[in-house]
Amino acid sequence: MKKILLISFFLFNIISNAQSSEKNYISDFETYNNDNSVNVVVEIAAGSSKKKTVSPDGFNIVQEYKSGSERVINYLPYPFNYGFLPKTLESFKSGGDGDALDVILIGRSVEEGSIVKSKVIGIIYMIDKNEIDNKILATTFDKTFESVNSINDLKKNFPGIIEIVQIWLENYKGGFIEITNIQGRKNANNYIFNSKNSYNSNIN
Repeated sequence: MKKILLISFFLFNIISNAQSSEKNYISDFETYNNDNSVNVVVEIAAGSSKKKTVSPDGFNIVQEYKSGSERVINYLPYPFNYGFLPKTLESFKSGGDGDALDVILIGRSVEEGSIVKSKVIGIIYMIDKNEIDNKILATTFDKTFESVNSINDLKKNFPGIIEIVQIWLENYKGGFIEITNIQGRKNANNYIFNSKNSYNSNIN
């Protein structure tokens, strides 16, 4: 009986904190648009400290819990929007975490559960506790970032942003993360292509 009550409490917390969609965030949206922009599913808005994620069934953005408590970042709030690319997969076979490909989305704060048309500008190669945890780096189509089409553009027009992202990533979990490299748009798109292949292989 105690186990049933605990499970019910856990499910209630997830449902009561969910951002829902009629479509499946993972499988019902395309990765790329016709203009080569990508669709980013936002799980965490810039400025938030709460750790949220897509639900296993793909229809909700839910609050994560650990030991019965909300997972909250014990560091500065997210300085960027955080989410993933639909129809992608970081497969266990390649050393990934089995989830969709993560995206760091630079720009104005966007509501969780939003699908945001975005520009890919690079990729951050990361190791998190001996697990590959690479992140695509993208910007919104805000007027502020309309001249940014590469990491070099970002560095030139907005000095310090890459460093802020890197410092935050290396410290928000208490130093468990190692950034091994940062590469540009070509490498990022190649990586997305491979992640799409992994997703397609997994569902076939």
